[in-house]
Amino acid sequence: MHRQLTLVACLCVAPALTAAQPVASTTEPAPGGDPATTSAHPEPGEPDADALAAAPPADRASGVEIPAPRERHRIANTLLAIPRFAATLVLTGPRYAAAGVDRYLESRSPNAFGRDVRSSWRFGALGAWEPVLGPSIAARIGHTVGDDGAIDLHAGGLGPRGISGGLRGEYGIASLAVEAGTSMDRIDRTFAASRYEQEAASATAALTLGSGALRAGASVSADVRRNELDMAPPIPLAGIDEAHRAVTGELSVGIDTRRPVYRTINVAAPGAGTLLRLTGGYTRGEGDVTPVFQTARLRVEAQQLIDLFHGDRVLTLGGRAEAVSARAEELPFDRLPALGGVEGLRALGRDELRGRTVAFLEARYEWPLGEDSRAYVLAEGGHLLNFGAIAGYGGGIRFLAGSSTVLRLELAGATDGSIGLSFQLGAL
Repeated sequence: MHRQLTLVACLCVAPALTAAQPVASTTEPAPGGDPATTSAHPEPGEPDADALAAAPPADRASGVEIPAPRERHRIANTLLAIPRFAATLVLTGPRYAAAGVDRYLESRSPNAFGRDVRSSWRFGALGAWEPVLGPSIAARIGHTVGDDGAIDLHAGGLGPRGISGGLRGEYGIASLAVEAGTSMDRIDRTFAASRYEQEAASATAALTLGSGALRAGASVSADVRRNELDMAPPIPLAGIDEAHRAVTGELSVGIDTRRPVYRTINVAAPGAGTLLRLTGGYTRGEGDVTPVFQTARLRVEAQQLIDLFHGDRVLTLGGRAEAVSARAEELPFDRLPALGGVEGLRALGRDELRGRTVAFLEARYEWPLGEDSRAYVLAEGGHLLNFGAIAGYGGGIRFLAGSSTVLRLELAGATDGSIGLSFQLGAL
């Protein structure tokens, strides 16, 4: 009886179990889906197929789009790498060489060759090349005297320095300098219209005072000059082929707030501040042929440095004006205000243009190449009363050490067609 009841129960339950077995789905796949993988009922824990199809690509899922790889331009980059490597080697090679020497000395001992001893002697050398006038060299040896004094002896040769030398001594606020030179090349386009050689000797005593940004000074100088032209000047010219002597007294007052913006920037590359200086003087003298001459002289200088970015992108705006009270024909021509060379209009030779009144304006932008190197471009313009206006442009690079520019390469041009290349190595 028990076996019969069990058999009847199994027969009743079997149809119900059969009806509960899962059957294949007849649901159509979602548009764009894969029939082989899309299911209306995904397994537990699996993402919905429709959500997967609508999701962004994997490289954009974070919201940050990854740019496609840039084109390599292998041939062009390889060709450009040659001059780039050469320039880098020229500009950085001396620094690495100096670092290697320093490491060698450190390996010997910190005081190898007396490097830890502060010497009271100092030395300097300079090689330079100026437009029109050519190369020159100079050297200096100096010695400190106590805490406030110093004596310096210098000598120069070639081109604008001819055969020259001088001695300078200073103690505190006072200084005395004696200079002399012969066969010093000069050029004048305004009056002499030719190259000439100058002989000169001078002695100058000066006092310099300073308090914060304020500056003041006074000086008295006596000098004798002689200028020799290769040919006769086109017009009678005072100061040619004769010795002329003069005594000059000057007073100056000004303010100078130029400074580096950050302590990490070299002091030779100020990034902000203002310079204003007013200088007045009086000169009286006479020549072997030229009668007694006398004139008052006034000079005004201004410069504004504008920090454009982090103290080493600097825009400099500046200018100066200078005038004498005497008429041009009453003075030896080389005692007139002048333009040309490092004082303005760099494509010209030193003091190439002269006039009774001169004015000069300059705009220069400088930016860093390295920690102690700078590049710059500039535009400049000058005006002389008897000559007219002339504009110039140029650029260059300079390297800094201590508080000086120790290397400078500069290329400049002017609207009259003049082109000048100047080079400075060393500082005095």
